[in-house]
Amino acid sequence: MEALQQYLSQLYAYVIMILNILMGQWYLAVLTGVAIIVIAKYLESILIIALTIVVGIFVVLPVMFQAFESKNLTLGIVSLIILALLYFIMKYIYKVALFAVGLVAGYVFTNAALGFIEIPNNVPTEIRTGFGILNWISLAMGVFIGLITLKLTKQLTALIGIFSGSYLAAMGVLNVYTGNPNSWKKAFPNPYALANISQSSLIVFLATLMILMIFGVYFNFRKREVRGE
Repeated sequence: MEALQQYLSQLYAYVIMILNILMGQWYLAVLTGVAIIVIAKYLESILIIALTIVVGIFVVLPVMFQAFESKNLTLGIVSLIILALLYFIMKYIYKVALFAVGLVAGYVFTNAALGFIEIPNNVPTEIRTGFGILNWISLAMGVFIGLITLKLTKQLTALIGIFSGSYLAAMGVLNVYTGNPNSWKKAFPNPYALANISQSSLIVFLATLMILMIFGVYFNFRKREVRGE
């Protein structure tokens, strides 16, 4: 758990570093955000390819070279096979990870919603406590949501990309509108902090965010007419 927290802290630090670079020139944030929106439909494939390259270069290749240098042919051959199939392995891991996210989200939200239901007194206590009926219902809903997530990974990744790109570009617009290069920090990572900015700035930010999201959804999900020959 501690290792995971440390990893997430490092990831957050990298995100802040990248945002500081982009927000140094507001138009970089806007251009990057719009670019993410435009390629959102292909974002899943791009992410899997990027993960494949990173894992291949920094994980699999070093193990393979070390195995051959130490004359461990079994490990070397296994590493070579993994390297050859790495894209498909990462694609599988990516989908399993999204399924897990959907399952956990479905379980948590369903469990929270069921928590508002008052259980009659004549229901046995063991059903109300421990991993009882309500927990199983939440788990079943989590699995259902996870399966939907697994089925729609491409679309969900695109929607996440559209929102992220729109949010990034809107923060850039907020910077230039207020004339304050640090205005974006009020919109990230806690959106509630936007209550501290002026009403006109908030309207500009939200209007930009909504316009870009609508454009992104239309651009990526509109049905293109197939022209006959």
